[in-house]
Amino acid sequence: MPSHPHDRLSRRIFSNPAHASAELRTILPAELVAALNLSELEVVPGASYIDEVLADRQVDLLYRVPLWGSDESALVYVLFEHQSSVDPRMPARLLVYMARIWEQWMRARPSGKLPLIVPAVLHHSSSGWTAASRFAEVLAIPDQLRTGLQGAFVDFSFFLDDLTSSTEEELHQRAQMTAVARLALSALRLGQSGQPADIDRWAQLLLETLQEPDGLRAFETVLRYLAHVRDDDDDFIDVLVRATDDEEVEAIAMTYRERLIQQGRDEGREGARGILAKLLLLKFGELNERTESRLANASLAELEAWSERVLTAETVDAIFES
Repeated sequence: MPSHPHDRLSRRIFSNPAHASAELRTILPAELVAALNLSELEVVPGASYIDEVLADRQVDLLYRVPLWGSDESALVYVLFEHQSSVDPRMPARLLVYMARIWEQWMRARPSGKLPLIVPAVLHHSSSGWTAASRFAEVLAIPDQLRTGLQGAFVDFSFFLDDLTSSTEEELHQRAQMTAVARLALSALRLGQSGQPADIDRWAQLLLETLQEPDGLRAFETVLRYLAHVRDDDDDFIDVLVRATDDEEVEAIAMTYRERLIQQGRDEGREGARGILAKLLLLKFGELNERTESRLANASLAELEAWSERVLTAETVDAIFES
């Protein structure tokens, strides 16, 4: 199943420990940041615990982080929410995902204590976060009984980064974050609706991004994201690139656009080749090696011309005659 543009952007940027740790330093409380050795953060590869039905609206990443003054490590589970509405049962959903992590841990390690899991949600929607962030709030317990029942039920809170409630200026001023991470968050928050008024800040971020170790790849990732989520991607990207007034940025954008065009041509050629091969197979039976070689080396124009001859041609060779 093809990944969603939000998925590709979130996973590509925040699979980098430098950008992930910068985001966590911003959203976690100071005492928790002080307990975590975020400079040693590492991504747990291949880990995903979300339900398949939500895969187009959520992305999750799991990190392993050593605890200062201990041989133990904590796990930080971050869920990236890309929905138009707010999930009122988010704490319960997170508990299910956390239980899956612990279950996997117990299968791999039959004895010993379980690791601490720090849950966090990065969210953006049209309304911003309006639901509970504490598990006890989604439990059907009368208010007058809550105090007396404390200790009888599971309770926890998750840490929230609500991009919708942040202004562009606030996002760009997150001093602890890398320029790449700030650019990614800004793209997620405003990629679909960014206006010319936002261009100057984005242009400055692009220039800062290119100074960082993986800035070039991040820049191309953001361009790809904008091309997928905006209806006016060409105009918006052109204005953005011009606003940087930087020849390197312009060259990168031009190279990216040419590559995107070539990719579209390649995909079109592959699709036309597959359709023509099926038509030939249906009309003439098994294709010989010579015919398969012709199809493999044909241009898109040739494939389209040959497809038009299938209905009237009496032999396979007649289709390829000039």
